[in-house]
Amino acid sequence: MPAISLIAPAAGTHFAIDGNGDMPVITAEARIVGLPTSTAASIPLTWTVRVRFTASVCPHGPARNINHPDIVQTAVGSTFRIPFSEVRGGTLSIRVRATIAGRHVEAHSANLDIRGTNPTSADLNAALPHVTLRKIARQESGGGRQFAAAADGGVGKCPLWSGDNLGGVGIMQITVPRPTDDQVWNWRENVAEGVRIFQQKVAAARGYPAQVRRSQGFQTLVAQLNAARQKHGQAAIPIDLPDFTTGDFDTNLQQLELDSIRGFNGFGGRDRFGLHLHEFRVAVDAHGLLRVNLDPAGTRGTAIWERVPVAERPQGFGDPDYVNHVLARTI
Repeated sequence: MPAISLIAPAAGTHFAIDGNGDMPVITAEARIVGLPTSTAASIPLTWTVRVRFTASVCPHGPARNINHPDIVQTAVGSTFRIPFSEVRGGTLSIRVRATIAGRHVEAHSANLDIRGTNPTSADLNAALPHVTLRKIARQESGGGRQFAAAADGGVGKCPLWSGDNLGGVGIMQITVPRPTDDQVWNWRENVAEGVRIFQQKVAAARGYPAQVRRSQGFQTLVAQLNAARQKHGQAAIPIDLPDFTTGDFDTNLQQLELDSIRGFNGFGGRDRFGLHLHEFRVAVDAHGLLRVNLDPAGTRGTAIWERVPVAERPQGFGDPDYVNHVLARTI
């Protein structure tokens, strides 16, 4: 009786998304036996390809399924190059069917999967615009890993899910907003989202001093300082709160850049004004009065920014020493 067999890919073959983030080229091949070769070559074959992934089978993986759209095509010929439309990994199944003299025959693949390849260090650096983000990538993913495998070209069957079990994933450990399917399996999409999030944190860091200046709490500190001055026979003076100092994200990190790094890990906790706790805070003395630098004439003061000590940060939120850990990374 005529039959069909799937001769490629061989059972147990592991394919991999390459280090550039491209799907593997997979050509399936079938053979019809029990018919003359010329007759077999003219019979249409229907191919069905599925890629299924269950994240919960991976370390720290969330309850989430990520699937490639099913591929179903009918064509004449013994080979079929699979036209993947999305970058996805997981279990790969291939089925080929044919109708011969009114009888349906089919064959199935066995134990196939698609894994992921971590980018080379050079490719990762090229995809990130400056040294700071390159260091953040290494800190977030243990060396620049999209997948649970060695950095710089390692191949793994699981994306690198965050150890806090909150569904963060990949090189930049995208957590909020929930990473898209593309950001899970395509490291370039993951990095692009990380850059976008970091830009948001830069904007938040830049806007923080103005938030503090507008707060009632800061105005109260100014009033308390001036009350103390007047008690000692000194005139009340206006107090400025400067913006963060700025440099660049490559070789000259100043307050703005350091605060932006903190933001990528999250502005966890609250400051004395009820705002999100940043890398820097308004300095006060042992009596709770504003610390200020006076101008040469002693008629105006400038409040001082100081870094929040690691021990005074919320210890249950993120990494209290995140900024220093990022800065210590090599690229």
